[in-house]
Amino acid sequence: MGYSERKSRKKGRSEDAPPLVSVFKSSLMGFVAALASALVLWIAASAIAYANDDPDSVVGALGLGVIYISALIGGFVSVRQNKKDALLCGIVSGAMLALCFFVISLFFADGSSSYSFLIELILRGAMLLMSVFGAFAGLNRGNKRRRRR
Repeated sequence: MGYSERKSRKKGRSEDAPPLVSVFKSSLMGFVAALASALVLWIAASAIAYANDDPDSVVGALGLGVIYISALIGGFVSVRQNKKDALLCGIVSGAMLALCFFVISLFFADGSSSYSFLIELILRGAMLLMSVFGAFAGLNRGNKRRRRR
């Protein structure tokens, strides 16, 4: 096997795997990136909240902001790993993140929510939409250079 053949093989790349396996691997990578970014953003949000005179007034908005930004980052990272299938990568990565946050909320909440069931569904759907938006934002657009006249 020559140098050029070895160079073109791309061992371990998710592009060589079957489509669903490739989407799952890249979505898992996006999910891990989303969790890591959520952890960092939650620490920053808690510092902002505690610096405020009334932390309870900003906790809800900061929490939703952290969730949506982390979903955006997760979708972006997942499609950068896969390089195609942005819609599917965004949906899978966002669904994994939503499921994880749901399971975490079961352990740390007393069961009562300040939102109604319909609002909770809308907020979870918005998290999926942010993940899909991040996936489409992460797609390569190609080198479209404008001609100089």
